[in-house]
Parts: sequence; structure tokens; C-alpha cells
Amino acid sequence: MLEMSAVLARISGIRGGDNLLGYSVQQAIYMGTRLLLVLFMPFLGLVVDRGVSVPVYEHVAHSALLFSAGLGFCVYLSRSIVVDYYASVIRKYKRTNNFFLAYFVFFERSSDGGGHERTSFKAVLCDGESRRLFFLSCIVFSVYSVGVFVAFYYALTFSEYRASISQLSGVLNAFGAVLLTFYIEPVISRRIDESANNACLLVMSIFYGRLFSVALAGQAILLIVFGFN
Repeated sequence: MLEMSAVLARISGIRGGDNLLGYSVQQAIYMGTRLLLVLFMPFLGLVVDRGVSVPVYEHVAHSALLFSAGLGFCVYLSRSIVVDYYASVIRKYKRTNNFFLAYFVFFERSSDGGGHERTSFKAVLCDGESRRLFFLSCIVFSVYSVGVFVAFYYALTFSEYRASISQLSGVLNAFGAVLLTFYIEPVISRRIDESANNACLLVMSIFYGRLFSVALAGQAILLIVFGFN
């Protein structure tokens, strides 16, 4: 949920003319979630080492994605509020010069009533470049959403090789990171620098790609992986 909301910080930056600040806010949120993931990994490893049953593990993996998808839809439904919040964060930081305290801010709703239509999923699909980034984002975030679960699932299934297999999560995530870093993000950054009309749509293609991956693609991949064992 936090990473999905952080994508919307880029929209706040674009609309307010603070492109780099919007990107900085997004990356700050990402760093916080990465820390949470690092704290989560030893717990998941402990669960595997203690020999949790395969059916229970499958249930936990599906439930985790379902819970994430639910939170993601909450962000989607309140996306205009989230954009306004991050816009307020940027404004407060510019006033106070304190990046941490800027996140503790009261904000006002903007009067941009047409924001939903200009960044809707239909608008993303109608724009060729945004549509292409959406499908690439689905690949990237499908890997992100299930990579850890799949790697630890096989570590649980083939317990004698669990130390080696668990490292595969890093390999899978690295594949997604390469595609995101060397193609998707440069395209978005270039369009933002060019003040392209579809800059917000390109950012939203990542948001919708992540939501689709967690809600549908990730679940489908888990069903396929679990079904072969």
C-alpha cells in the first residue's frame, strides 16, 4: 500500500512543478518499505526452517497478496486525497527545509475535479506509450510480488536445499529491478523532463501495473506454481 501511494507522489510533483521533489518523496517511501521487507525476511525464513506445512504456507501467501490488493484498492479509491497529501508534504518541505517532519502535515483538498479522468485506467490504455509501460510494469511487479513467496515455497518443498533456494528471491527481484531501472523509469523521467502531455499517464501506468500484479497476476502465478507440486 505504501509503495502504491508513493507512486502518486510523482503526480503531485508533476502538477506542482516540483518533479524532483516528487521523485524524492517516492524514493523515501520506498526506502522505508525496503527496511520493512528486510525485517520480514528473517521471519519468513524462520517459518520455513520450522517446517510449516505446505497447505498453510500456500494459504498465507495467497492471503498476503489478497490483503495487499485490498489496501491497494483503498489507495486507488482515495488517490486524489493521496495526491493532495503528497503535494502538501512537498510544500511544507519547501517552507521548513525539514524533509522528515514534512510528512506530518495537515492538507487541503485541491479543486482539480478532472484529475480522475485524466489519470484513469481507461486513459492509460488509450495512450500507446502508457499502455506499453503498463504491461511491462505488470511483469516487473508480478516478479516483485511473488518472487519471495515462490523462492521460500521451493525452499520449504526441498528442505535439504533451502539455504541455496532461498537466495533465488534475490535473483528474481534483480530481474525486475533491471527492467524497472534501465527502461521504465528512464522513459518516465524523460517524458517528465519534456513536460509531455502523457507524463502523468506514464506514472499511473506503474500504479495500475502494480495493482493488477498484486490483485490478479500474482495470485495466478502462485496458483500455477503451487499447482505443479
